[in-house]
This record gives sequence, C-alpha cells and structure tokens, in this order.
Amino acid sequence: MLLNTDYYTPDELSGFGRAALADMQVNQFKLSRWLPNTEVDDLMYRFGKGGDGLIKAANYRGFDVEADLTGRTGVARTTGELPPISRKIMLTEYDRLRMRANPEGPIANQILSDAQIVVGEIAARIELARAEAIEKGQVNFPELGGGAIDFGRKSTHTNVAPAVAWTNTETSTPITDLLSWVETYAASNGGKVPGVILTSRKAFNLLLRSAEVRSLGATLAGSPTIVSQATLSNVLSSYGLPPVETHDGQIANADGTARRLFAETSVMLLPSGNIATEDASPLAPVGADFTGNLLGVTMYGIPGHALESEFAQDQMAGLFVGNYHTVEPPRIWTLASAISVPVLNNANLVLQAKAW
Repeated sequence: MLLNTDYYTPDELSGFGRAALADMQVNQFKLSRWLPNTEVDDLMYRFGKGGDGLIKAANYRGFDVEADLTGRTGVARTTGELPPISRKIMLTEYDRLRMRANPEGPIANQILSDAQIVVGEIAARIELARAEAIEKGQVNFPELGGGAIDFGRKSTHTNVAPAVAWTNTETSTPITDLLSWVETYAASNGGKVPGVILTSRKAFNLLLRSAEVRSLGATLAGSPTIVSQATLSNVLSSYGLPPVETHDGQIANADGTARRLFAETSVMLLPSGNIATEDASPLAPVGADFTGNLLGVTMYGIPGHALESEFAQDQMAGLFVGNYHTVEPPRIWTLASAISVPVLNNANLVLQAKAW
C-alpha cells in the first residue's frame, strides 16, 4: 500500500470526513442525540451492567467510629475491545484516464465524493448499532459471525406488551399503558421520568384514532373519529406524559434491501437527549458525565490506519480517511476507517414496549 498525497493529505481528508460525519449526524443519522460521539485514546469500552439507577444512602456514624464500607451490589463491570470498521472505494485506471485532461479538478472532486460515500457507509453501520443499543439494549455483529455486547437491560424494560394491542383502536388503552410504563421507568431510575416517547408514524396514527384518546380529548362538540396532534399533546401533558416523536429511519443492507432502524411496533420511553442543531458539537466530553439524561456515548478510538507511519498523520482518535494507490493495475483508493461502538451507561434509561 503506497500513500497518495497528489490531491489530499490524510489530515485534509480526515478533516473533510469528520466534518461530513458531523453534518450527517445533524441532518441524517440523528441517534447521536442520545449516544453522542466521544473520542478516547484507548481500545477498550467499559460500562456497569445490571445497575438499577438508584443511589444507596450512606449511614450517619458516631464520632471516632469507622466509616461503613460500601460496595457495588448488583453491578458487574464489563469491558471489551472497540471493534474496527473500514470502507474503501477505488478510482479505476479507466476513470483516471477519462479525467486526464484536467486531473487536478475532476479527480480531486471525485476523491472528495468518494470520501463522502465511505464515511456515509461507516456512519450508517454505526447508526444501526446505535439503534440496536437503544431498542434492544445490546449491539450485535452478524458480519463477524455472531457475538454481541449486552448492556444488561431489565426484562421489565424489554418488549413490554400493552393491555390490548393498539391496532384495536376501540378497546385499547394506550394512555393507561403509557402511565404504567412510566411508573416502571421511574421505579428503575430513582424517580426520573422519560423525556420523550419515540415510536413509528403508524403507532402515532393509532394514538390519534384511539377511543381512549378521543374520549379524553373530547370537547363539547363531542368525540371525533380522529384527534389532532395538538389534542393528543394536550392529553399527554394533562397526564404527565412526555411528548411523542416519530422515527421511521431506514438504512440499506449490503445487498441494497431497506432495513428499519427501529421495529414499527416499538414504543420507547427515552431521556430527552441532546437536541441536535446545526451548531451543535458532535462530540460528548471526554470522560462524559453519565448522570442526568445522557444514555451513553459512541466511543471512537484510534484506528490502526492512523498509526501507519506512511500515512504520516497525527495519531488521533476518531475517524480516519486517506488515499493510497496501487500500481498493478494503477488505481487510487479512498479509505475510511474507525474503531467505534456505542456504549450504554444505564440501559434502563430506555423502556421498550410494543404497540401491538
């Protein structure tokens, strides 16, 4: 592998790639709202598994009496290695020959376009991992032949069934269900309540048609067959429930087939998270404070390609992008590489239920 700097240095391409990633996380891959990036000079992730979110109270002691000893009952410290992820794309001999009349313009622009592609595909896979972590409390790696990181979510926070499926809009009781789920959530998290209900557009529309919601939102004019979003919001806030947001994001699998990030049936209670804006930083603080509403982080270590002496770039954690060429046949490759995985600090800050 021979470094190619005819058009861009690795520092320049990595800077372009990181800026592209930050933009994607605002405008396309938005789950960094709950699991923002943090860069670590490490290959290891660490999290406490099995905690209940409650803080034990210390005991008062008498003067000159030794302090009580505390422990970590119910919490197992779990560690593992951050997995690598890379993607490359080639500029073929034929493509270069077609562009030879003005090499510095078309080829340089094509390399930036290729960098955008490989960075986007890495971002898409990490977004799938974020979605799994949020919805299922674990991340699976089928491309590695199996294996998973399990963050230890309680069974009472996983695939919780409604009293009656929400698809039965006349007899289901979604508001009653949500009130019960919020009680479970608060009991697991020291009284903290969720900041948002995240679900699909289909489940949201079932809420608008629910007889229970229509009855609770009825006016002197009677109960309509479907309520407005404003009426639903009023009903939810009247009962101390958080607002509903919809997420129907999809990403293509390797074979091009569409894959939903979240199941259409999922109804998830979540912290509010950090509402992303165009000016928001894509990074969480190093050693981020997991108290409050931060569910976890997406850890980025130093990728192996950044350590290669021929790439001659600062050995920094985060996304790496560079060019190299082969001479037989003559091709230019654009490579993106990262060491990354989302990590939940408290998996029970999500309660995932089913609308049907």
